Amino acid sequence: MAVVNVFLGYLHRIIILKSKFMEDHNDKFCLFCKQDQEKVPLVQLEFKGHTYYICPQHIPVLIHDPSQLEGMLPDAGDLQAG
Repeated sequence: MAVVNVFLGYLHRIIILKSKFMEDHNDKFCLFCKQDQEKVPLVQLEFKGHTYYICPQHIPVLIHDPSQLEGMLPDAGDLQAG
């Protein structure tokens, strides 16, 4: 169990660093399907002090089953479905 907690902590730090890198480099792509702004329209969202983008096709995932964004959006598993 301790190994899992260490791994999850490490994974969370990677996600935060990746998010910060994306913000610093203005990379804009859907956090679910990874398509960029040249291929799909993107909607900007702010969460926990960071900026993310999601395409209209995957907004229902954010609303109805945010747990699918686990590993892509910090603490997505803790979000309640609408």
